[in-house]
Amino acid sequence: MVEASSGSTAVSEAYFAKMIGVPFVAVMPKSTAQSKIALIERYGGQCHFVDCPTQMHSEATKVAHELNGILWISSFSQSALQTGVAITILLRVSLSK
Repeated sequence: MVEASSGSTAVSEAYFAKMIGVPFVAVMPKSTAQSKIALIERYGGQCHFVDCPTQMHSEATKVAHELNGILWISSFSQSALQTGVAITILLRVSLSK
């Protein structure tokens, strides 16, 4: 799962991805607070950095493609809906194992 976010949404997704055994990558600016980076990594997520926040979405799309179809979520548009859908999908994948 790939997310273009450096905030609490990415921390939450890292947590839930770890719970169900799915890899998680947060694409974020290099200027992201160390506390957020530490939390994402604490929950097993990886942080992929870009120089400028305007690069986040295109880079997240690229990373998701390179990882062969891992779901990309954009927290900057309809985050509650997309996060809910993502968690539902991840739970279904987890339960079908």
